[in-house]
Amino acid sequence: MLNRTALILRPKRPFQDWLKSFENNDDAPELERDHSVYLVPAIDYYDELDAILKDVFSVLFESELENWNADESTWPDRRTLRMFNDWFNVELHTMIVDICDFELVDDD
Repeated sequence: MLNRTALILRPKRPFQDWLKSFENNDDAPELERDHSVYLVPAIDYYDELDAILKDVFSVLFESELENWNADESTWPDRRTLRMFNDWFNVELHTMIVDICDFELVDDD
């Protein structure tokens, strides 16, 4: 078991609308099937999620925007925690178990 918590971000309507605003964007349907998973410090309870999000929402928000459009001029200017919560549902998973028998590698 890993000493991390997984956060899955599920885009809401404002994010979907932002994505659909770009011409020739055929990736919008992928939003329903493929979501980003982020590993954050381990937490035990949902009531600790707010504290974690205050620390990491900016990184998560920018990562999601960049994953779909790297042109920062298209990003919303003032990205706040409130906006993040308006744009994404956050799903929390506290038990992360690595069942692979090979080394965990960061490709970044």
